[in-house]
Amino acid sequence: TLSASNVGLPYLPPLPQGTFYYAPSGLTDLTYRGNGLTSLPTIPVSMVHLDLAHNALTALPILPDGLSTLDISNNPFASFPLLPDTLFLLQADSCDFTSINQPLNHLSILSLVGSQLTGLPPLPDSLWSLDIRNSTSVTCLPILPQALHYLAAANTGVTGRPNIQRNVDLGTTWGSTPITWNSANSP
Repeated sequence: TLSASNVGLPYLPPLPQGTFYYAPSGLTDLTYRGNGLTSLPTIPVSMVHLDLAHNALTALPILPDGLSTLDISNNPFASFPLLPDTLFLLQADSCDFTSINQPLNHLSILSLVGSQLTGLPPLPDSLWSLDIRNSTSVTCLPILPQALHYLAAANTGVTGRPNIQRNVDLGTTWGSTPITWNSANSP
């Protein structure tokens, strides 16, 4: 594990690749938040958890296939980064991309709070948590997966929820947007 948040280092030196005495499985966790980072070195193939929130990244290098969690929130990405199929959790709150042009295979948790997205791509069947609060340009939801249990969509432009299952926890996160139900899914 390497953690260096808010230490004022706007660069990250080359990361150790492979294994070594005190980390026999290699570097698996990196937290490098709030440092003004603009680029990254090659990410080790052993990386499992990567937290790069609150930096100045506009692109990512190729991410390792074993990566399971990624937080890239509050970075000015102009386009959505290429993600590995092994990703379980993606947090990309307050990023500048307006579309997602790739499948979101195998994701279980997706957070896009305050995004500039104008729509959402098809969602994977494995998704059980979706948070798009304050994403005001999102006006329509795609077909929601059966596994979805949590949906937060307050302060969006979404005006309907055509296929929300009865087991989805909307709590108080839906907001005051007027909602219409598809009669097949009415409570």
